[in-house]
Amino acid sequence: MSLDILAPGDLIGTELKIKIKDQRELVGILLALDNKPNLLINNVIEYSFQQGNLNKRELGLVSVPFDSITTVKINNSDLDKTIKWKSNLI
Repeated sequence: MSLDILAPGDLIGTELKIKIKDQRELVGILLALDNKPNLLINNVIEYSFQQGNLNKRELGLVSVPFDSITTVKINNSDLDKTIKWKSNLI
């Protein structure tokens, strides 16, 4: 099974770890994306370092502009489930 069969929309409902340009990390569930693709994520927890301390904030629903994203990570087990689900459809 390969990542080639996945489209971005297949990851809706998956927990993402998104690092943005100002070094904050957002962890939440992907709800939607547009054609840019800006991301709409829910149940977001923001992690940031300030003065050497790790800060954590619950943000809820967040729109993340595509041009602010540096990396997106997905838990391997979630990715494997999504690939398996998609390959059963085709």
